[in-house]
Amino acid sequence: MKQPQSITHLCAASMKRRVLSGLSLAMIWLAGTMNVQGQIYVQSQNVFQKTYTGPTGFSDVAINEFEPGFIFTGVVDAGASVDPYMIKTDYDGQKIWYNSYGNAFPDGASGVTWNVDNELALTGHRDQGSSGSALEEQVLTHKTTGNGGSTWTRAVGDTKSEIGRAIDNYWSPGTQSIIDGFVTVGEVDLGSTQEKAVVTHLKGDGSLMYNKHFTFSSGPAGATDIDIPNNTFDLFVAVNVKGSFAYPAVMNLDLFTAGINWSRGLGGDGFDNAKIVATRYVQYDNTVLMVGTTALVSGNSDIFVAKLKADGTGYNWAVTYDIGGVDVAAGVAVNADGTIVIGGNSDAAGPGSQNGFLMKITNNGYPIFTTGYGGVGNHTFNALNNAPNGGVIAVGASDGLG
Repeated sequence: MKQPQSITHLCAASMKRRVLSGLSLAMIWLAGTMNVQGQIYVQSQNVFQKTYTGPTGFSDVAINEFEPGFIFTGVVDAGASVDPYMIKTDYDGQKIWYNSYGNAFPDGASGVTWNVDNELALTGHRDQGSSGSALEEQVLTHKTTGNGGSTWTRAVGDTKSEIGRAIDNYWSPGTQSIIDGFVTVGEVDLGSTQEKAVVTHLKGDGSLMYNKHFTFSSGPAGATDIDIPNNTFDLFVAVNVKGSFAYPAVMNLDLFTAGINWSRGLGGDGFDNAKIVATRYVQYDNTVLMVGTTALVSGNSDIFVAKLKADGTGYNWAVTYDIGGVDVAAGVAVNADGTIVIGGNSDAAGPGSQNGFLMKITNNGYPIFTTGYGGVGNHTFNALNNAPNGGVIAVGASDGLG
């Protein structure tokens, strides 16, 4: 279903803040702060590092609070095909179970979530056939029990290619019954410049509420992330508007209808042609974060973070951060005290060609610390999430060198 979209474009002056990186090898990381005699003492602590053979890298991570632990997702080579998988570990990274979910055609996995009923769901895409067929790919949602056993699988899409990029769950007591389900976001590729953002809403039993496409007058677009604040009916969706006039944006949608409450783009010095990778609602000050990567200029790109008012009326601040080379954002986590941790990759974060980094900033955007992880070769982060005790877990892939 097509829905025309107009977007308010906000111009922001770029305030670049230089940050320096230290070195420590890690792929999964927890960090925290502690108060020492009335002063804030920042501690960057590598609590554990684990590597897991078989999977070709983690694409997302969720935290399971019902049965404490982490849930990782990605894809694994299944010979003639590629299958999604999930791994459950405890908070020390020890593997509890591993399951892959095969299909006659290759499936992709790009996001995972967990709900209060101790149920899991991943999203990605289902490959329906060879290139050039009438229906190549559909948005895939696969729901499991807390132990990874399959509950249902839905592949949704009525156009040539629809791909899920991120997923979130909602749970809220309704007036008559408990309301629960999953919402995925991604992109619809109709070829040429006809790319659109797609939002797919499935109820907890797998039945479809809607699969809506969003068009932008200024160019093709694709959605990259979604955040549904607890006990609300709001969807915050990160969108990249592409084409000759490209910019990052956030849409605020109604959960039940996907009607647009507001939408805001970010542009101006340092933000034109930037790409958003993540959005998060910040309960601490009732704002919404935009996190991504600026355009490549003179061989370098920076990390950008912008904070919007939750009602969409404007932004509080927008800042770019220079790690020192080609810097690319991968995700964000927000702590209860409003501090923000951005994860990503940079060719200046260590001796390897690409290394992961974690950067912690204050609620107002001022750097606290940045730490690089990796060694010789490539060690990259793809996603991060909050962890117990004020920490952050970052996951990605390593080529095994260093």
